[in-house]
Amino acid sequence: MKTFGIIGLGKMGGGLALQALKKKFHVMGFDITAPNPELKKVGLYLAQNLETFKKLPKPRAIFLYVPAGTEVDVILHNLSGILDKGDIIIDGGNSYWEDSIKRAQLLKEKGLHFIDCGTSGGPEGALKGACFMIGGESEPIKKIMPILTELAAPEGIVITGASGSGHFVKLIHNGIEFGMQQAIEEGIDLLSRFNQSLDIQKILHAWNHGSVIRSWLIELMAKKHSENK
Repeated sequence: MKTFGIIGLGKMGGGLALQALKKKFHVMGFDITAPNPELKKVGLYLAQNLETFKKLPKPRAIFLYVPAGTEVDVILHNLSGILDKGDIIIDGGNSYWEDSIKRAQLLKEKGLHFIDCGTSGGPEGALKGACFMIGGESEPIKKIMPILTELAAPEGIVITGASGSGHFVKLIHNGIEFGMQQAIEEGIDLLSRFNQSLDIQKILHAWNHGSVIRSWLIELMAKKHSENK
């Protein structure tokens, strides 16, 4: 499968589309706002509306990178009246896992496949290789694996189980991420209160080379601290 659609061309959806286009995929995209001009330069086919996705080859695969909540339900409702049996919709956003279970069942009754695909890595990961946590039925997952494998970081894919499991795993991932961010921020605050002046940026740099707390989050904090100087 070398052709697919993306609804939502912001930092994540747009970044993944850009990565895919540079890897010679054919991508149709739709957004309510004007997308990054670079997308059209590298070959994005910009859909004028959801009906345009009918032009994709069957079985169609359409990724959603839109805010969680009502917007997802509206798009799914509209797509279900446009797509054909066997087509695949992949929700790559941060939807609540129980909602994903319900959506999968509703779409299954209409002959459509729904995959919840928790996506991590931020804008940089979208451009260079993301981490995907995938829940859903095995057959449609197999069909979209050629896409996900190309867009993921090496070994950055896990098939977590049935519908809802991908977004549940992403929920736990986000909780860990926010907890780590809080711990790092509190550590930086304590460093800044020491009775001597410490070079926090140098400390963070050293921590990211051999320390047990080295991480991308430490790297981001060092960059943030440098920009705030």
